[in-house]
Amino acid sequence: MKRKRFKIITLTLTLLLLCSTAAYAYTLSGSSSIGTSLSTVYGYSITRTDAVCDSVYAEGWLYRNGTLADNNWQTASGSSYAQAYCSTINLPLLQNWELTGYHKSTIAGVEKTSSSNDSRTY
Repeated sequence: MKRKRFKIITLTLTLLLLCSTAAYAYTLSGSSSIGTSLSTVYGYSITRTDAVCDSVYAEGWLYRNGTLADNNWQTASGSSYAQAYCSTINLPLLQNWELTGYHKSTIAGVEKTSSSNDSRTY
């Protein structure tokens, strides 16, 4: 009886340890990228994790010559990926573009954040 009880306690503690470690052991990465087509400048801010999270969030701000041109965000539940897409009209003159991204994920109340940036002249 003691042996069976010891196994149950050991297995329970092992399971608790594995579950609690997962919330702290995952990684968050964020990236932002600007692209262009003939008439549009666009940007993606992408949040990725290596674990399925309670929530994953991506937000992007696209600036033209220091002025906000567009922003967008996405929240995904029970996922490891979120993406925000921004776009605006590409004017004929040379413009300085900057995309700033904010990235956040949460597992079991543990929140991780990061930011990213990309800039181009078109």
